[in-house]
Amino acid sequence: MVKQILMAAAITLVSGSICFAMPAGGSDATPKAKPKVTSPKTLKCKRTETAARVKRNGKYSLACVKLKADVLPDVELYQQARQLADQGEYEWALDHLNLARNQQDKEVLTYTGYANRKAGRVETGIAYYHQALAIDPDYVEAREYLGEAYVLTGFTSKAQEQLAEIAKRCPTTCEAYETLQGFIARNGN
Repeated sequence: MVKQILMAAAITLVSGSICFAMPAGGSDATPKAKPKVTSPKTLKCKRTETAARVKRNGKYSLACVKLKADVLPDVELYQQARQLADQGEYEWALDHLNLARNQQDKEVLTYTGYANRKAGRVETGIAYYHQALAIDPDYVEAREYLGEAYVLTGFTSKAQEQLAEIAKRCPTTCEAYETLQGFIARNGN
């Protein structure tokens, strides 16, 4: 009976700030619980590496591994790229985003735009935001970032249009609306 319970139970492994569940018996199956993502910068990886779960001695742990195609699922590439961009590592974030299998994902496109914009390539960022909005016109995060880019390029009226579009999709108390409204107030003409 105890053996059956153990076989059915999940083993929780903790490594750094990563927690994930794995089927009993230590199979090579993908972890079932969504892991909290740790930035490769936080783990002190090299620019050519990323943070990934690796199996050593029958146990999974977090380690720096070479950043290459198929090393992580798209969702983890995106999450790590987002953290890297938020930490000011725009090119490293783009390295991650460029490896996503689905290059037409609205989040991948939006954060590719964000990383490019923050790296000084505002027009490139705008093009990516437009691609994301062509896929999902209701994606307010892309609209927020597009509005910020318009302010940076001197087109505050276009930023106001994005603010109005956000207001149609979420209350004026939603984060995207408040963030863009504040950005326009601080940086607009």
